[in-house]
Amino acid sequence: MKVNGLTPLRINSVDASARGISNGDAVRVYNDRGQILCSAVVAETINPGVVSGIESPYYKPQIPGDPTSLDLGGSIQCLIDWRQPDPLTDGLLAYAACQVEKYTGGA
Repeated sequence: MKVNGLTPLRINSVDASARGISNGDAVRVYNDRGQILCSAVVAETINPGVVSGIESPYYKPQIPGDPTSLDLGGSIQCLIDWRQPDPLTDGLLAYAACQVEKYTGGA
């Protein structure tokens, strides 16, 4: 599923308003592991202080070969920690602390 050609990222209206983000705006989601480009879906069904994205298989770095490059495909995997959270589990950590800002750069 795409919104305005980008992977959707749900964000609460309180958080969106504080960041000058409107429904459908391109947003940069980032942390110390990477950065991705998504389309904001402003929704009251997501709690303030939390955003929710979908797993996107479309890894498309703006600068191929540069691991710090903005991922235009919106691949959430760029932001998560790939360490196994506990030796007794067989899954990955599926959440990450991140920041969201309205994207003003060119694609």
